[in-house]
Amino acid sequence: MSLFGWLKGLRKREEDAALRRAADEQLESPRERRISEGDMEGMQADEQTGLRFGETADEPERLAE
Repeated sequence: MSLFGWLKGLRKREEDAALRRAADEQLESPRERRISEGDMEGMQADEQTGLRFGETADEPERLAE
């Protein structure tokens, strides 16, 4: 196998993986999307603050809909 053929195969696998990720992202709930895009420490701090002030973790999803 030539170097060119190997690189072409690598690119094809990367494109296939990107297409699978895009399809999976379409099936994510708003909470799952927020988890995959956000930083965990910030989300935990937000959740603790929300609990302290009487808000639930699902409140942003309800407001977004």
